[in-house]
Amino acid sequence: MDENTTVIDPDGEVTIILKNPNAPFAVWDEDPEVEPSTPKNGEEETNEEHEQSGDIEPNGATPGDNKKSDGEKVIRVQVSAKHLMLPSPGLRRLITGGKEGRSPKKIRPKEIVTDRWNTKAFLLLLNILHCRHSEVPRKLSLDILARLAEIVDHYDCTEALGCYPEMWMNLLEAVRPTEYSRDLILWIWVSWVFHLPRQLAEATLIAIWESNGPVADLGLPIPTELIDHINKQRQAAISGLVSSLNALRHGLLCDSKGCSFDCRFMAIGILTKSMHQNSLSVDARIVAGQWSFHDLKFMVSSFSRQLEEHSRCQCQYTSWIKEVIGSAENSVTKELPADLWG
Repeated sequence: MDENTTVIDPDGEVTIILKNPNAPFAVWDEDPEVEPSTPKNGEEETNEEHEQSGDIEPNGATPGDNKKSDGEKVIRVQVSAKHLMLPSPGLRRLITGGKEGRSPKKIRPKEIVTDRWNTKAFLLLLNILHCRHSEVPRKLSLDILARLAEIVDHYDCTEALGCYPEMWMNLLEAVRPTEYSRDLILWIWVSWVFHLPRQLAEATLIAIWESNGPVADLGLPIPTELIDHINKQRQAAISGLVSSLNALRHGLLCDSKGCSFDCRFMAIGILTKSMHQNSLSVDARIVAGQWSFHDLKFMVSSFSRQLEEHSRCQCQYTSWIKEVIGSAENSVTKELPADLWG
């Protein structure tokens, strides 16, 4: 056996060869240091089947960097076919070559090849599937948890992780992202993969309020209906805010708002000028490409201060603006799309 092989099961029939480990993952466009992500993960099974032999590395050893003659970096891990095939249809297909009905007892020693996975996340999953719980950390970073979720989703073995994902997410609550960022998309991704509806609903709302443009999936297989839901709700909120501002201005023009000609004249002037200066007089879709709802809400709130500063009457301009914002916020559906998990 190769001296750089990490041994999960010393009696394992399968050696997994992880090629191109730690490939770029969920690349955030605003990070100039990270190269674009490579294509989706794929596996191939080598035709070679051989007996395992040689010295065995102690359990729990950190994998060494093993390079083939052509300089390609690979990680080798010895595992049990039975432990992988029972909880994971994806790994079963990989090990059996897609041949239905093949029993783990009939698996001869072989090598299988996969690529791109993060080494730490991949070994963590293998340890969990082999019930080596002493090797499972109590805490994980959000990045590693998201990389683990990618592998788990790919191999269809979510249930095999049991209560670990919820425990890890609960321990990350103190650093839960509160603005639109790569971490927020990772939080959405992890919440969806591990069926955590509360965390997913909260993160989805943050994306709706905080994103200053269409929300991207960063190359992760987040369901299209979820991304569409976020973007449609975000657009609805911003369109609702612009529409409510126009309705307020229309009410002033039609004398249904304001107490006098001077009051309405002043309010129409300030609203029209402020909307024009902040490019809110254009199509709401253009506005949605320039502002987040949160920033737009803060900016519109400032209109009430300008109205109050120039007021010569008892009209409650602040309450008018609060009604505008409240109407837009209430237009957002806080429920997640139906059948999100099938």
